[in-house]
Amino acid sequence: LDRLEDVKTGQILPPFLSAEIPAFRIEQTKRAAEVLGDLIYKEFPWKAGAKPVADDLTELFLNKTWRPALSITGAEGLPSLESSGNVLRPYTTLKVSLRLPPTINADKAGQQLKEFFEENPPYGASVSFEVEKAGTGWE
Repeated sequence: LDRLEDVKTGQILPPFLSAEIPAFRIEQTKRAAEVLGDLIYKEFPWKAGAKPVADDLTELFLNKTWRPALSITGAEGLPSLESSGNVLRPYTTLKVSLRLPPTINADKAGQQLKEFFEENPPYGASVSFEVEKAGTGWE
């Protein structure tokens, strides 16, 4: 997954998953950020000491609407805490959700992701990738 997402910033790395943000959308986002303010992050409860990834409200809104984002929504093949140890596992399966910018074609991005993951996997690992659902956003 380090090939997909920068673990320090959360930035999605493959260029084909990002889009140029039109200047008029950036201006609209600035105005929306001025009106909505810190609602972008205060609408959710936060763990004490946690903070947003950026101080700039416009950047937070652009992150939520125009920048790709990865969520791991499920995992299989990992041992339970009770039975875990320093062993090799026969397989690990992850289910992920990847939010795309509204101008990226989701079907095409899914095919590109399949190629991205399956070609040249690290350490010669056996990797397969299946798209369960793909939905192109709207602008």
